[in-house]
Amino acid sequence: MLTVAVDDSPNDIPMLEPADVPIIVQKPDGKYDPHIKLRNITRADGIGPDGWNKAILKLLSAFRFSEQ
Repeated sequence: MLTVAVDDSPNDIPMLEPADVPIIVQKPDGKYDPHIKLRNITRADGIGPDGWNKAILKLLSAFRFSEQ
């Protein structure tokens, strides 16, 4: 099983830390929160829900290609 967590705030670090694929999205100003420092973090290209959507679609796309 693979776990994925997506967010943009330091208060969600406890959710991001144990995830196999932790992803942060950009804040409304286009920056990533500097307080989220995890060694295997993925930075989504997009703000809020747009970044979440892009990150999940990219992840799903990678799985589709790896299964073929």
